[in-house]
Amino acid sequence: MKSFSLTPVALAVAMALALPAAAQMGGSAGGTGGTGSTGTSSSGGPGGGTGPSGSSSPMGSGPAASTPRSTAAPAAAGASTPSSASGQATAGAMAAADRTFMTKAAGSGLYEVEASRLAAQRASSGEVRDFAQMMVSDHEKANQELMALASARGVTLPQDMPADKRKELDRLSKAKDFDAEYMRNTGVKEHKAAVALFEKASTSAKDADLKAWVAQKLPTLREHLEHAQNIKPGKARSATGA
Repeated sequence: MKSFSLTPVALAVAMALALPAAAQMGGSAGGTGGTGSTGTSSSGGPGGGTGPSGSSSPMGSGPAASTPRSTAAPAAAGASTPSSASGQATAGAMAAADRTFMTKAAGSGLYEVEASRLAAQRASSGEVRDFAQMMVSDHEKANQELMALASARGVTLPQDMPADKRKELDRLSKAKDFDAEYMRNTGVKEHKAAVALFEKASTSAKDADLKAWVAQKLPTLREHLEHAQNIKPGKARSATGA
């Protein structure tokens, strides 16, 4: 069999033709490797290495998966929602000044009733007895209304008159001129103090119901005072022949 040998010129031409084909094959192998799951060419050709979709790519799925879900908006909304009990006053709570007024008014009312009951029995003048009976009726009603209002607000009012009023009642019971003492002290002095007390509360009371009650009773107290001022102890005595 006849052997053939390539001359140096022919060999150079053959290699020149073979190199582009080899380069084309290597590029195809690299493209296949770039789409692999690990980014490495199975053929180990020049196209191997890390592919654009591989796990080490900065545009891979890693950053998207690690992005935290924002909770800032719900948290802010929750923080701005006030408690349902916030800013609400406690049921039955009353201002200290309202409580003080109610206590004073109750003590005065209790005294008015007890002193007037005594006057209705012991007064010499029929006019004084009539006035005293009116005081018992009006002040008993006012006392009951005040007690009901206080109970609804959780306020405990005294069931008996204060010590200073007790002393006044004791002094009245021993008075030589009972009619004059009753009209001067219980009729005029006590009602002047009550009118002043209620006038102040009519503008300063915080509780709406208490304020309305004060406004309702104030005209009656003023009428009591005017009536008492028109009853003169001297005229009362002369009318009975004393």
